[in-house]
Amino acid sequence: MAQATAAFFRGNLELVQWDRLAGWADDPADLHTPVELLIVVNGVPHSRVIADLFREDLQQAGIGNGWRAFDLLLSLPLSRQLRNVIEVVRASDGAAILGSPCVLEPVEDALPGSSELATPASMSEAAVSQPPAGIAAVEAPAEGVAVLQGYLDRASRKQLSGWVRDPGLDEPVSLLISVDGQRVARVLASRPRPDLKAAGLGNGRSGFDVELVPPLSPAVRHLIELRRESDGTHIPGSPLAIEPEHAFTDEFRGYAEALVTSADSDEVVRDRLAYLTRQIETLQRQRAERRSSPVHVRRRRWQEAQHRWQPGQAEEPVAEVPLQAPRALVIDYSAPIPERDAGSNAITSHILSLQRLGFAVSFAAADLSPAPAHLEAAGIDCCGLPWFASVEELLRREAGSYELVYLHRHSVASRYQQLVRYHQPQARLVYSVADLHFLREQRQAELEQDHLLRATASRTQLLELLAISQADRVITHSSFEAAQLRRQAPKARVHVVPWAVPPRPTAVPFARRRGIAFIGGYNHAPNLDAARWLLQDIVPALRARDPQFECLLVGSHMPEALRRPQPGVVVLGQVPSLAEVLDRVRLTVAPLNFGAGIKGKVLDSYAAGIPCVCTSIAAEGMDLPEPLAAQVADDGPGLVELILRLHEDPVLNADTARAGLEYVQTRLSEARIDALLAGAVGAASLLAEPGRNAAARD
Repeated sequence: MAQATAAFFRGNLELVQWDRLAGWADDPADLHTPVELLIVVNGVPHSRVIADLFREDLQQAGIGNGWRAFDLLLSLPLSRQLRNVIEVVRASDGAAILGSPCVLEPVEDALPGSSELATPASMSEAAVSQPPAGIAAVEAPAEGVAVLQGYLDRASRKQLSGWVRDPGLDEPVSLLISVDGQRVARVLASRPRPDLKAAGLGNGRSGFDVELVPPLSPAVRHLIELRRESDGTHIPGSPLAIEPEHAFTDEFRGYAEALVTSADSDEVVRDRLAYLTRQIETLQRQRAERRSSPVHVRRRRWQEAQHRWQPGQAEEPVAEVPLQAPRALVIDYSAPIPERDAGSNAITSHILSLQRLGFAVSFAAADLSPAPAHLEAAGIDCCGLPWFASVEELLRREAGSYELVYLHRHSVASRYQQLVRYHQPQARLVYSVADLHFLREQRQAELEQDHLLRATASRTQLLELLAISQADRVITHSSFEAAQLRRQAPKARVHVVPWAVPPRPTAVPFARRRGIAFIGGYNHAPNLDAARWLLQDIVPALRARDPQFECLLVGSHMPEALRRPQPGVVVLGQVPSLAEVLDRVRLTVAPLNFGAGIKGKVLDSYAAGIPCVCTSIAAEGMDLPEPLAAQVADDGPGLVELILRLHEDPVLNADTARAGLEYVQTRLSEARIDALLAGAVGAASLLAEPGRNAAARD
């Protein structure tokens, strides 16, 4: 019976016997009316039945209200001596249910047993998709079996499609489909195929397309058989095997997601969570093993390569296994953000310097902040979520894999030094103090006469000196702080290594720039104190001399007290680019009363060709040459005079700007920082002999 175009409905023909048909049918668009079905035998209407019986499994599956089954005893049983093609369709439009049509063969023609199956061919999903040339395929017939022409065009876990015909018969071939020995579908190969008709293969109505519901699991191997139902003859291309997936395809991900989300009890949740946790641990371990070899393995490879080469040979040694670069792990509290603060600029500079020196550099943030894009773009291995849940996990998983571990800031050093010693015993441990926190706190306590802060400074000093004593090498950016440490920790190996600052001189002429700028993060106590002094005393004194004088206030975390309108003060807050600010002003100011370390705001000003007037605290440890050192004063009137001179004298301004650019180019170039850092971390020994006992104090 021809099937008309019909609205969607669903069902299944589950039982076919000579005198009985059973299954279910449902129209999801009509929740109240049972479906009336028409039974057609050999093209002739035979019986009608309404699918209005109750089945609990249908109710549990959400198919209507469960009253959607049918079980029909045929009033006129079918002849067992004849071949019967049975169709079960919706009476209203002829739409067939799943399993229809089906064929009941005469009793004498029982299907061959499964033991007669040929050895299956192995194929992967979607591997069968052939051009029309495949339609000429003919399976060699067994004795007494009619020849079948056909081809299995597509085989997947969701769908089987192709064509088949018997050249000796005009009627469509009925196919029985089995998966792993279980019957899953019947189909009549009667779909129109214009390509078959064009090739002269009958009337072209020999195609089939079967959707497998539910789809086959991608986790196991499946044997699929497509046989002619009348005699069990395989169609060309059958049997076949679909192998299990070994990659995370979209289909496999969907299958896994369905398993995870279908957990319906605490016990199932615990079972699946335990299983997935074990698999995640296995994958994490495999990833760690692939990322690196332990230090002792790399050292053995290096030694083997040396033994295969003797002085005087023409070629350098080549290891059978490629030698890996020495690995360096850099740990900071958070991911550096370019131009956010001096600490970000410093650690970024040192990370890239280690990479230029020849290390394979990894970076980890203790606060698990997102991997910085500028480091990833530079090829730095950023170790965070989802690969590692903590720095502790990273050190444990990659135990013994690093020649060098660089800890930035005393809070990070205090937290991880002992773990580094335990998990990376061969690594050289470098501690970068950034700046001496205890020194900054001591100075603030003296300025504010705060006894509690003095006690805090003493505690910080103890922690910092303890961290210094446990490190193999110590880095500070300031020559002043290096001298302090050498007095207080004489056994420490202290090195002065600032950071690279690229020169970016402004192109805006002096005459088109006016005013000054103060730059800083206002959650940092020295900057907040300096800004208050600047606005309360220095700016009013400047405007008393020049009523048009203007000061730009720049930086993040600015409190409301500094945002209040004040004559001559323009509050910009955080800006996307510091260059835009430096293009507007003739100089910057850094009137710090306390603090420690090198001041990034001063270096950024010099790099832009903009002079900076500052206090001795702001200039400390930089070893400034003339005329930069001449722009330092520690009292309000002195700062005001220096600011006005540089603001009004273009020649002095230009000379000072040139001196600042020359300082940056000679003292803070990448080449000089690379040389200083190489000496500080002992790079020569680590790079010359990968895998040596890097922790040794050589």
